Order: sequence, then C-alpha cells, then structure tokens
Amino acid sequence: MPNKIISSLIYLDFSLATALGLLSPVMAVYITEQVKGGDLQTVGFATSAFYLTKSLFQLFVARYIDRRKDPQKMAVMFVGTSIMAAVPFLYFFASAVWHIYLFEVLAGVGAALFVPAWYALFTKNVDTNNISFEWSLDSVMIGISEVIAGALSGVMAQHYGFRALFVTAGTVGFITGVLPSLYLMYTSLKPKVAKKQYEEAKTLPEKIKEQVGILEGQNETAAGAGA
Repeated sequence: MPNKIISSLIYLDFSLATALGLLSPVMAVYITEQVKGGDLQTVGFATSAFYLTKSLFQLFVARYIDRRKDPQKMAVMFVGTSIMAAVPFLYFFASAVWHIYLFEVLAGVGAALFVPAWYALFTKNVDTNNISFEWSLDSVMIGISEVIAGALSGVMAQHYGFRALFVTAGTVGFITGVLPSLYLMYTSLKPKVAKKQYEEAKTLPEKIKEQVGILEGQNETAAGAGA
C-alpha cells in the first residue's frame, strides 16, 4: 500500500476532482440558459480562459516551488486548493458573462498553484518500488471521481437547481479538499523528525562500538602494566 503522504495526496486529488467534477457536465446548460447573454461561444471562451490562465502561470509556479522546501510547497498547494474550492460558491452569484470569465480565470490561477505543487510532492514521496502502481492508482481514482460526479451533477441540477449544485460542490471541495491540505501541511514536518531519529538510531551502534573499543584498549593497557 502507498505511504501516508501518497495516500493523502491521492485522496486530495480524488476529492477535489469529485467536487469540481459536479460542475463540468452541466456548466454549458447553466451558461446558456441561466446567465444573461450566455451562449455556446461563452462556454468555449470560458474554457479557453481557464486553460490559458493555467498555462501562463503554471511554469512560473513550478520554477518557484522547485527552490522551496516541502512546507512551502504544501502552502502553495493549500492556496491553490482553497481558490479552486471557492469558485463554485462564486458561481452562485454569477449573473453576467464577464462573471463567468472572471471565475474561470480565478479557477485557472488555483489550478496553476495546485498542480505543480501536487506533482512535486507526489514525485518526491512516491515509493520507488511502487511507482507505476501509485501513479496508476491516482489515475483510477480520478476516473472514479468522474463517474460519481457525472452521475450526481445531472440529478442534482435537475431536482434541486444549479444554485444548490454550486453550494454542494463548494462545500465538498472545502471539507474534502481544503481541510486535508491542512493535514498535509502538518504531516510535511514529520519526515524531518523521523529522519533525524533514524540518523540518531543509525549512529547508536557506531557509538557503542567506539565505547567498547575504548574499554578494550583500557583493559589491554591495564593488563600490560600489570605484566
């Protein structure tokens, strides 16, 4: 089984994908039917706004965190997760096309922060004898999140309306995404403590051998003096 950090990262990826995946299948319907002036062009431009923003910022974020330690990477990932989880709540107040574009740009910024930090932490902590399995496990969990979100989004929008869907997606993103990010930030400090304890335990036998050698040398000296 994956180690604790990898398990937590996979869970975070799964939960965030589930929360945001609740929006994807029905956003085109929402924009064209609920937003004043919204049409299929708006849907296309909104998607472009997200990926353009993400692409412009992601490499700069990646270069920044490559020079930072794990706690800083965790902090960047936490900010990105928080932004992405907040976007569904903002859609609750969307009433114009420019709102849609603004929220998609904001989501792109969140993704640009989240993705490089997540990749860096996953790559660093992946078990060397389990690399393919753990990456594949994350991919499978993302697929499962799409299954769950795809089934629920249409049902919720149909029976409870889009606003209820946005509140649910934001709440799920916050509870299952933002809070686990805080846990990861806390646990990021533990490997250093464990490493220090390991190093101390590793040097203990050497210290014992050194003390034994000193005692043996003293005994030999005493025996030579007695002779």
